[in-house]
Amino acid sequence: MTLIRTFTPRRTAAALLVGALVAASGGQALAGSTGYGVTASGERAPTPLRLKLVTTKQSTALRTGRLKVRVTVTEPSTVEIVARGRGRTKASKQPVTEPESARFVNRRTGIVNLRLTRSGRQRLSQCGRQRLLVRGIARPAGPSNLVFAKSRLFKSLTPDPRRCDDGSGG
Repeated sequence: MTLIRTFTPRRTAAALLVGALVAASGGQALAGSTGYGVTASGERAPTPLRLKLVTTKQSTALRTGRLKVRVTVTEPSTVEIVARGRGRTKASKQPVTEPESARFVNRRTGIVNLRLTRSGRQRLSQCGRQRLLVRGIARPAGPSNLVFAKSRLFKSLTPDPRRCDDGSGG
């Protein structure tokens, strides 16, 4: 017997349920955002926290000793960001950068520099494709410790062909 999994997130199912309730009530039940990524009118709401890796090459990351990440938030907040390796072993999942915190008060987009750790430089200097997980947690501006958004980004750096003995880059 084969078990078939459906990968429907609960959030999406909840958004569909809320959207159906709003449609059934003629749109009078909710005004504005439902909090599940769908507005009351059925349009998609902006993601509260978006991450994009600006440093795309292995050689650039090693030369500068940093990974650059573009962070976009929808409201004033403090965002904590860290990059980890991706793999199957515990050693491959170690952080490759120091955790960095960035405040967004007036502007909503900025580039955050994540400094590579010693083990991160060793990992990124290896031959082959380097897979990364960049994780961000956004907290509202002010003394609150609440988390209002989390985001993960899975990316691979473009390998440097000079890092390998055979020059193939992978």
